[in-house]
Amino acid sequence: MSDPSFSRMINAFADIARNQDVIDTGKLMFKLRGIGLWVSWILILGILFLFIKLKNLNKLKTIVKKKFTRCKLDDKAIKGFFNSIDRKFKENNMLIAKLALAETENYFDKTLEEVGFKGKTLTDKLNGIQERFMPNLEQLKSAHTQIQNILDVEDYQLTDIEANWIVTVFKEGIENLKKL
Repeated sequence: MSDPSFSRMINAFADIARNQDVIDTGKLMFKLRGIGLWVSWILILGILFLFIKLKNLNKLKTIVKKKFTRCKLDDKAIKGFFNSIDRKFKENNMLIAKLALAETENYFDKTLEEVGFKGKTLTDKLNGIQERFMPNLEQLKSAHTQIQNILDVEDYQLTDIEANWIVTVFKEGIENLKKL
């Protein structure tokens, strides 16, 4: 014996099923294709709007990059960077030491950009700085020239004293930038 309420539910579902239209898959596919075309047009218009609004994607790229990169003047970032440079010098490999100097110079260049100094190269940026903003400006210029010499001469014999002096000069430069 079945429960009378259960049989009523089955009969109700059967009545509903009898009154249903058969789904026409051709119409369904046509409607889905139309919806897809509308969504595509909306996306295209949105992309065009971004191109026009932002003028080019480089601005978008810099905006996104600024959001996701850590501040180079953050004490923790500075300490971590210079700890990694010290580890590279301890490997006693001349090529890695030269690359560490290039990294140090590049890090300083990026911090100058972050602070707002303009120029295509580090030399341009250093020439644009006034000595009142950067007390060790002449040392920075000298260290930059020395790094260029070290990287240009293939058999350059880099000493520990020279490498430590260059890193210290750039570290002091970063500390001076933090004061601005």
